[in-house]
Amino acid sequence: IRPFFVLLCSLGNILPCRALYFILNKENYVQCFIEDHPIETLLQLKTDFMDYQVGRAIDITVMPYERINSEESTIDVSDRRGNSLPVSPIRFKASAPMSSFDFEIMRDGAYSICINAQSPPADYSWRVGLEILKGQDNEYYREKAEKENLDPIQILFTKLSERAHGILNEADFMKEKEVYFHKNSLKMNHTALWWPMAQMIILLVAGVLQVQYLKSFFRKRKLI
Repeated sequence: IRPFFVLLCSLGNILPCRALYFILNKENYVQCFIEDHPIETLLQLKTDFMDYQVGRAIDITVMPYERINSEESTIDVSDRRGNSLPVSPIRFKASAPMSSFDFEIMRDGAYSICINAQSPPADYSWRVGLEILKGQDNEYYREKAEKENLDPIQILFTKLSERAHGILNEADFMKEKEVYFHKNSLKMNHTALWWPMAQMIILLVAGVLQVQYLKSFFRKRKLI
């Protein structure tokens, strides 16, 4: 039982994350990253503003990738369950050396996370670290345990239950993507099948017309 319990503890403490480091300046005043996740996925954004000073701040905007160049404030999208959802950009302001924000994915697909400097000086170069975590962190579960009087085993199984739900949700999302790519592959194969046939028909028609033209030309010149 002891090795099994150690394995559960290890799995319960795993928190998928991605760490990034970049520089904001006049040439690269905005940095955007794309995250592809299923609906109901909780993402946490943790910023490390290395060149922070009083009065400096950075803006974070999260929006569906396909509306990154859209001027509309809200668009309607449909999730995999067929529900229509109004999705608006989510904006955060990081005005401290270390900041943390969390939000829930409202629909399946790609989201763009853009970071830019807020009212920067003329010549600036700010170093920023960004950590993107999926799911709740350990602090959330500590507060949950204190609030609901849960023991470590109950918290551990709560973590595993939520992670299992996330894995199943991710599997459904990947299955949908696989179906989408399969349909596109069939469409491309269908197009690839008919295009060579169309080329052959065009070549045959052109050859017949060319022969008819040559025969008519030779007859008019009384060469045959």
